[in-house]
Amino acid sequence: MLSNKTIAYAPLLELIAWKHGLTIRTYQRTNYTQLVCNREHFVCGKQIVHILISDDQTIENLVVDQEFVKLDFTRQNLVSEFQSKRLDKNYRLPDENEYTNDKLVIYKLCQYFNEDDRDELESRLENRSQLVNELILIKLENLMRKILRDKEKLRNLLRQIMDTAVKTLILQKLHESQLNIHEESFSDMPSLLLYIKNNTILLKQLGLSEWSLTLQEIYWQHVLSNGGLGFTNENLEQCAFYLVKLDSLYGNELVKHAINVIKVATLFSTKNLLIFEHHFYAEDMELCGDILDDFGVLNLKLSNLFEKSNKRYSCQELLELCQQKADIVTEDLSQIQDLMTKLGLSESNNRDIDRLVQMITKSHEDDNVFKHLSKIRDLLKRTADGENLVLKYIVDVINRNDQSNDTENTDS
Repeated sequence: MLSNKTIAYAPLLELIAWKHGLTIRTYQRTNYTQLVCNREHFVCGKQIVHILISDDQTIENLVVDQEFVKLDFTRQNLVSEFQSKRLDKNYRLPDENEYTNDKLVIYKLCQYFNEDDRDELESRLENRSQLVNELILIKLENLMRKILRDKEKLRNLLRQIMDTAVKTLILQKLHESQLNIHEESFSDMPSLLLYIKNNTILLKQLGLSEWSLTLQEIYWQHVLSNGGLGFTNENLEQCAFYLVKLDSLYGNELVKHAINVIKVATLFSTKNLLIFEHHFYAEDMELCGDILDDFGVLNLKLSNLFEKSNKRYSCQELLELCQQKADIVTEDLSQIQDLMTKLGLSESNNRDIDRLVQMITKSHEDDNVFKHLSKIRDLLKRTADGENLVLKYIVDVINRNDQSNDTENTDS
């Protein structure tokens, strides 16, 4: 019907509009790059089409952002309602030197409105924090170019932030932002801002797009620090970094469950607890209820064997201590060893090699790499006290590559 190659002759557009039952509105750019509607064809059309006419009279279809139109319409209604409720007086702001008391200024401002609205308006203006909340929501809608779906939820979240300086910073960052912000991602931030302990120095240095990750790390550091794990600041940051990813993969509730499980593991060293968490972060072990149950069983068995103390041990030390206990049941020792192996806390040689092959092959596309690694894995399983088959295989591969290179150099 209309293409970019259509020439924008008025009679032709009128005919097209009439034939297809369309109202065609044509626009041109001004010197200020604004779009101005200059013609309208067949005003009785059932559908409106907007087209931009370029200097060479070719056309371009324009798509109207209906969500933004809806937002603009809502704002205009709000302004009209605001103006209709004002009294027929000359509105002016009080002089700075005239009134120094905030409540008096607010009282004078409210005198310009109907008596029915004054009490509610005065109570709202007296709370500056609420005013900042509304400005944040307005600015967010401006950036999104549409009405917020759950404005009341966001308003309640913003009310929980008691530090006005933090909310003022949000408003400033929204003003500076040129990003396309999503309501879902923004709604996560107010609840996380409760954990920054009124320290806005870090957030001032970051763009708004970087806030989400930083706030999530601060949140998980807060959760970890209340667990009695005895993590150093460095360990807190490292573990929190893992947990941000796990939260996105498995959800907040399961990650919190994992933290509660390791909180009671008072015999394990910090290093081993971090290794356990890293297995989930590296995705070489799935975070699930069964795995956490196994870790709980392991911790319970170890706790029953040793008296409670402030000392922590590596997994290897725990195994050696278990083996040294004369009264330990053989089945319990075997189960402890099996659980440590299953949970990646004490692995057999074959498990190490299998995981190494799996990890490397995930990150390479070379079929030769697959072939050599598979061969090395098979040979390692067959290695005995006699000939080192792995070393022999590697030497043979290197020798063949050297011979091939020598041959190429000779031919050249």
